Amino acid sequence: MLKRFAQAGACTLVLAAVPVIAEAGVFVGGGIGKSSSSEDIEDGSSKKVYVGYELDNAPVFFDLSYQDTGDTKITNTNASVQVETMQIGAGWQIVAPSGSGVFVKAAYYSADSTVTGPFPDQKDDNTGLSYGLGGIWMFIPKFGVRVEWERIPGVEHFLLEDQDISLITASAIFKLGK
Repeated sequence: MLKRFAQAGACTLVLAAVPVIAEAGVFVGGGIGKSSSSEDIEDGSSKKVYVGYELDNAPVFFDLSYQDTGDTKITNTNASVQVETMQIGAGWQIVAPSGSGVFVKAAYYSADSTVTGPFPDQKDDNTGLSYGLGGIWMFIPKFGVRVEWERIPGVEHFLLEDQDISLITASAIFKLGK
């Protein structure tokens, strides 16, 4: 019985949110890119998905993102490392009338690192602040491409401590509102 009430409540919230999303500056996206850190770790293929909100009367946006750096090999070992991050951030943007523009952003991140190799998997987690910049090119009012560079400093894992990860990502962006 309680499960049915929860399902009905969730459906009601989703249906109530549809008109709000249609008028708000909500955006979603996802893409692929390249991750790199120190000379001790090879470059990897990263994946990213995000959802965000642009304020109507200010050049400010907020976003929530998930990133995976991919499985990257640690040089001169039989080990590899994978880092997954969740970020919540805010940014400032300059937007042209077409919707295209440039931005800078800062975020709070939570990272989970997993080192695999000829030993039991080693897991680590940490938090910190990340930053980045990028550009958005809108082909039509609701669809475009977002390209960004991000730096996630101080990621820790079993073999190498305090790694600064750089990510370059190209993604599709869909604007749901406005």
